[in-house]
Amino acid sequence: MAAEQPTHRDSRIDDVTGVFNREYLMERLEVEFKRARRYHEPLSCLCVGLDDFAALNGRHGCDFGDQALRHVAHTLYRVVRDVDFVARAGDDEFLAVLPNTPLAGGVVVAEKVLRIIGGAPLDAPDGPTRLTVSIGGAPYSRLAMRDEVELVDAARALRLDAKARGGNCVVESPLL
Repeated sequence: MAAEQPTHRDSRIDDVTGVFNREYLMERLEVEFKRARRYHEPLSCLCVGLDDFAALNGRHGCDFGDQALRHVAHTLYRVVRDVDFVARAGDDEFLAVLPNTPLAGGVVVAEKVLRIIGGAPLDAPDGPTRLTVSIGGAPYSRLAMRDEVELVDAARALRLDAKARGGNCVVESPLL
């Protein structure tokens, strides 16, 4: 099953990728965070970013950059469940929010995304180009997090750690 899909002409969607935008992400994440806190349910957040996005744009052009973003967005959308949601959170950054999912389940999703993205090159103007992504996975922690912004910040920091390790990998949060 696929995640909740936005409709066309919906102000909640990103024009380039067709997934939800940052504004809707934060609204929806606030609700999911409160639900996890109130009912003591797990919640995981994956932060996914294209490796070397600026270089891809520079080498192949902005149209290819947009194609690469759409590929990542649609891969995420296809991999997550229908109760999960995917949003574009920045230039080359996406968040997948996985309600009622412990981090171990989030890591399974992240590794599948990593395999799919790296497994099939995209057609660039000068020939097939293989994409890679860096993924950070963070769980909601009742003890360590006051709000949804801290969950996003934790996932982003882990994505940056993955990128610093050379990219094309998943870094998950240590147990909190």
